[in-house]
Amino acid sequence: MLGALYAAVAAGLPTLVDIFDLHSPSSRQEVTVPSGSEFVDRVVDLAWGSGKAHWSLDWSKIETSLGYSLPSDYKRLCDELPPGSFNDFLFLLHPIGCVGASLLGRAARLIEIVEMLMEDEEECPGEPGRIFPCLVTDNGDVGYWIADSDDPDGWTIAINKNRSPVWESTGLPLSVFLYQFIIGESDVFPESFQEGRPAFASDLDY
Repeated sequence: MLGALYAAVAAGLPTLVDIFDLHSPSSRQEVTVPSGSEFVDRVVDLAWGSGKAHWSLDWSKIETSLGYSLPSDYKRLCDELPPGSFNDFLFLLHPIGCVGASLLGRAARLIEIVEMLMEDEEECPGEPGRIFPCLVTDNGDVGYWIADSDDPDGWTIAINKNRSPVWESTGLPLSVFLYQFIIGESDVFPESFQEGRPAFASDLDY
């Protein structure tokens, strides 16, 4: 983890320490994590550059199909990024989707799985009907929004480790969590998936 963090510093990428001014105990106590929308541009610039998407997503129809609203930072990410993988490991569940990483194709099943875990009295940071998937990894981990607010922009991410009882609550909005991952500051996933320069790959020809 430190290797990836040093690489980010050497490359001139702002770390969460820089962004939140976490250099002293007093500043840590006062820091407030910003809304996810503030980090969308950072993620897109690092992952994809200045290219513009050649599609227009009908979010009203997508949210009606899902049965719940979605955070604005997620919608902006999907408006600007094609389906693909971060560092060949983490996949954002995208409405357009690709094999194994389609939000509309996988959401219902992933919700069913997590609610089965709840029925088995597994500890979970969310409540039935208030936890929705947003990302998956090559290791079988699933990231969920914890919908503990009526405002989707207040939802944070928790990671379920490979359909096990193990959960890690990040306390971060989706785009802040993605930024933390791609610059090598995340403690949730193995360091080997966060080494080197941020990378994003898509099989979609757009």
